[in-house]
Amino acid sequence: MADLLQSANAFLRSQRASCMAHAATYSRLSTSVTVNVTVGLRDQVVNAADGSVMMIVHSRDFILTAADLAAFTEPLRGDRIVDDGHTYEVLPMESVPCWQWADQGHIDYRIHTKEVLT
Repeated sequence: MADLLQSANAFLRSQRASCMAHAATYSRLSTSVTVNVTVGLRDQVVNAADGSVMMIVHSRDFILTAADLAAFTEPLRGDRIVDDGHTYEVLPMESVPCWQWADQGHIDYRIHTKEVLT
């Protein structure tokens, strides 16, 4: 059964790469690499500490293969992704770190970002 699930996971990853991904630039300080990303959107409700204000925060997540970031180890707060002329900064979201594994096999990162003005 595990072989069937591994095969299915590999197939779905290949479909994401060929049908749902496009090139973007990932950078840290002066080092940049071109990576294939799949974009995901996330809305998160954030409350003020005293409970007086509630906001909905819109963020953009990027899913990409961890091996594509071998030059950087793992994503860090402050790294940047340039996608379609827009710049996004890697940031944690509320109580969630700035990235998490997108799959159980620890092959793909799901990186949380916010658009920044450059």
